[in-house]
Amino acid sequence: MCDDVLQRRCSKVPVTALAFFNNEVLLAGEGKLLLAYDATTRQRLASAQIFRQQAVHGIFADEATGLLLIYGGRRIAVASLTHHTNGITISVSEEKDAGDWILDAIFSPITDTDEGLCDDRNVKLWDISTISDSTPEAVSHEVVDTGFGATKQNNENAPPLIAAALGHVSRIWSVGTFVANDRLTIWTFGEDATRIEWRLEHRPEPGKYQLVQDRVDTCHTGRHIWSIARTNLLEDTCATGGADGSIAILPDDELHGPVRGTVTPSSRIIATRERVLDTTKSYAFVAHDALIAVSSQGHITLVSLLPNGDSSTESLACHEELRSYSLVTGFAGTAIVAGKGGAVHMFDAAAKEPCIVADAPGKVAGLFISLVRIADSAMRPRLFALVTMLGIPNAQLVEVSASEFADDATAREERTCRQLQLAQNFVATSFVVVNQGVDVIAVLGSRSGAIAVYDLGSQGPGPLSPYFERAGVHGDAITSLSFALLKATSESRYLFASSRDGIYSVHLATFGTRGLCFDLVHKLSLSFGPNIEGLQITEAGHLQVWGFRSKHFILHDVTSQEDVMKVECGGVHSSWAFHSTDEGGTFAWTQAGKIVWTTQTQQPVQRINAGGHGREIKACAVSPGLPQLIATGAEDTDIKLFTYDETRGFRCLQTLRKHVTGIQHLQWSSDGTWLFSSGGFEEFFAWKITRDVPYVNVGVVCKAGYPRNGKSDLRIMGFDVQEVHLEGRGGSIEFQITMAYSDSTLKTWSSNTESPDAWTLLAQGSYLTSCLSSVHILRPAGSRVTILTTSTDGHIALWSHEPTDAAKVSWTSRQKLHQNAILARNMCKLSDSSIIVVTGGDDNALAFTRIASLASASSSLTTLFVSKAHAAAVTGVLCRSTGVNGALEVVSVGLDQKVKVWQVRFDTGKDGVDGLEVQRKGKAWSSVADAGEMVWLGGCGTAPGQGEHDKQAGVLVVGVGMEVWSLGPNTIKEALQESKS
Repeated sequence: MCDDVLQRRCSKVPVTALAFFNNEVLLAGEGKLLLAYDATTRQRLASAQIFRQQAVHGIFADEATGLLLIYGGRRIAVASLTHHTNGITISVSEEKDAGDWILDAIFSPITDTDEGLCDDRNVKLWDISTISDSTPEAVSHEVVDTGFGATKQNNENAPPLIAAALGHVSRIWSVGTFVANDRLTIWTFGEDATRIEWRLEHRPEPGKYQLVQDRVDTCHTGRHIWSIARTNLLEDTCATGGADGSIAILPDDELHGPVRGTVTPSSRIIATRERVLDTTKSYAFVAHDALIAVSSQGHITLVSLLPNGDSSTESLACHEELRSYSLVTGFAGTAIVAGKGGAVHMFDAAAKEPCIVADAPGKVAGLFISLVRIADSAMRPRLFALVTMLGIPNAQLVEVSASEFADDATAREERTCRQLQLAQNFVATSFVVVNQGVDVIAVLGSRSGAIAVYDLGSQGPGPLSPYFERAGVHGDAITSLSFALLKATSESRYLFASSRDGIYSVHLATFGTRGLCFDLVHKLSLSFGPNIEGLQITEAGHLQVWGFRSKHFILHDVTSQEDVMKVECGGVHSSWAFHSTDEGGTFAWTQAGKIVWTTQTQQPVQRINAGGHGREIKACAVSPGLPQLIATGAEDTDIKLFTYDETRGFRCLQTLRKHVTGIQHLQWSSDGTWLFSSGGFEEFFAWKITRDVPYVNVGVVCKAGYPRNGKSDLRIMGFDVQEVHLEGRGGSIEFQITMAYSDSTLKTWSSNTESPDAWTLLAQGSYLTSCLSSVHILRPAGSRVTILTTSTDGHIALWSHEPTDAAKVSWTSRQKLHQNAILARNMCKLSDSSIIVVTGGDDNALAFTRIASLASASSSLTTLFVSKAHAAAVTGVLCRSTGVNGALEVVSVGLDQKVKVWQVRFDTGKDGVDGLEVQRKGKAWSSVADAGEMVWLGGCGTAPGQGEHDKQAGVLVVGVGMEVWSLGPNTIKEALQESKS
């Protein structure tokens, strides 16, 4: 047996140990590996395998000697770090058995306090200065509330409780304290994947204290911070390792945290008989550090925000018509202000000279601004303002050549005004313009989620009518619109939209001879919402979306799949403004009559390796073709799309949020343009995939949902999709989907790409009383269809249509393979057209079943059983032909965290499984716990090992993390070739 048949290539597993070394190197335990990262640049410096079959649980670094003590489970090893000109080398001693499970504990000498934590989510501070060894114990009956009900405290001499607070939403795993500038700071780390920073404050009562939250950092996705480390590099820097496989670096808040300030530009008493209080009503950014604010008495003020948190104000003007009601919008140094009188004022932040650019015939209801920059042109940018009025069916579109953009700063503003006709009940909520050749296109979004498109190059009397309208683009108000300028073609643009339905979308807008065509290529919900208020594409080429979640304002980077900025502001505000940058930006909101603002110039959480799923992965599928997309579905209910290569490892491109239960099964269409998913509550979705959509990596649209979604508690355990190309239907495809349910029923449905929401039940049948665990179509030939199912009673069964009723399927033969549930299934076709079905069960066994022929519905089934194939349940199996003497290569994985390779030889001249011979050829320990599935990766996608990419084919194991294995250099195929020669 060859020990090097399996070679590990890459893994993304929980980070279970962290330690800083000399404040320069961050050491991380990821599975059985020790990795070294530069603490400043976050680049990987070195890696080494510490244990053979054990994850690293702890690292103790002795900086004086350069030695590392590393432990995990019962195993222990010593390693050393050596610095040289090319980087770092890690040398590891042979691992030893400590004889028992190794635990770690550390006490920090604190003079008079101690911290406690427990699974009731409370953090408590105790005074232990009066505790001594001679203090007697006595029973008392004092009732103490633990957070999960009242309990009795049995020790009357217990130390007094100084302070307690409830912070995390789940259990607290770790706590740390440090003193800086005579202030005690406490960090708590929880199962909810957050770090909370606390400070201790005196209460007015003598001897009383309270714990106050200063900062909450969401460090990881999903659940669990498994490891922490702290260094005094750049004061106090904390690193956390999560179940999602990422490392979060959290610098000291005082050095790298946001600047915060307040300003009251107009809170003064107006000297009238009623002595009215003049307060700020509306404001907007005109630069990253400047606001235009309008007060309730019509005062217009320029507010400058200073880097140290201070601010300065300058009065610009006062208009009666802006009293009590005003709207402000700003963009690139210019602000547009309007009120109930209808006059629209423009303010240049540089010249500070206001002017009236439009006079609306009524109270202004909406005010929007958009700038058109013409790529590769010396022409000045064109500034457009859209003004809507209350109760008037038309909108005014004003084009302004502002002095800000003119070659001569004193140039006269040139203005043109056009009327845009609005459809009935079309209330504009967003606006954008884009150039198309010499023409300009204007797009309006409405409160009901519709869009209207206007060709501003059109001429004619009267208001300009939209030449393209579409309702139902979103389910609520469209809050922001933006076009992506593509240099590759002048005929197409991508229109990005955000909405208060919690979803953002991307349309491919094509300008052709037949007019404008809008195709939806992306539409997904975000991790926050539903109040998504805006989006923009940054200078670094990232799509950012912002809005509100609970009490916080959130800035999310769609391209990198992470939150960039989080501000506790109390929730959705009627008055707020935001100016975005790549690392955060400036957010301002009204609180107690004042403008509160905060500026973030650096992300509070820096990451080493982007995170994956925060819960165990249960389903996986790899798309055909190259480059491949890896779809994973986990207990966190998310589906993620990854790419993988040897250099960059795993890279998450997209997160699909629609399921409300853990994912059961995933499958790609034959061309990789559709992804299908199933889960509990009879959830089944069909996702349309579009590659190379700018700024979102991969475009995804949920095109169809099973008609009984959410109607019951049944799980769709597995399914198989067959494609039927409809002739004369313009490339339309019908999907025939056979589903296996947890109530032992089998159903086949049809849905087509022309009307994906129209579902037809083609056939159905029932098994016995056991849950069906998987389904596969062996032969899709009309009424002679043959279906194979596995179930929790350990049987496989063959099904076919009943001769007298094509709408009914029934099982015709079944075979007992495993003691209980069949957890994994794969198959190969042999040279004589018979089929080998490989199954793994919770009895730790592998079974090789040969189906001699599908010619009859009662095909004979014979099985070769391999007991004790693994030391725990077998949860994944793969099978492929080696191309040498008809031998097969089988790979299996189990809950014992072992990956094994098997050689299967067969003699087609013998009946049943008499000609089968199974021999194990290799095994390796996997860092992936609770393996849920195993798939081929690389190669041709659907059938690696049978094409020109054979040598690239590998194995992907998913569970609590992901891991890639290659089969070489001593693969079975090569070994057979060598023995033959």
